Amino acid sequence: MESFSSSGDGKLTVIKETSPTSFAVEQNVTTKPGAKCSTLDSKTGQIYLIMAERGVTNKARAGQDGGRRGGGRGGATVPGSFTILVVGK
Repeated sequence: MESFSSSGDGKLTVIKETSPTSFAVEQNVTTKPGAKCSTLDSKTGQIYLIMAERGVTNKARAGQDGGRRGGGRGGATVPGSFTILVVGK
């Protein structure tokens, strides 16, 4: 059995069951910042992640966001930037 997780940090973590009581990270896949898990197609093994670009916040404009620009949390969603990322083996 495999499980997956993406918290929007630009990384998809795939976890594999190695025994009934043990799990291990099988791999980390680089995605786009802001992409989060949506669903797994169990027939094809493909994982679908959704995301949209985020605008620059007022804090970012003022240099108070630690250098973060767009992606993940931030300002309003950029129109037309909705994306579905497909990750497969």
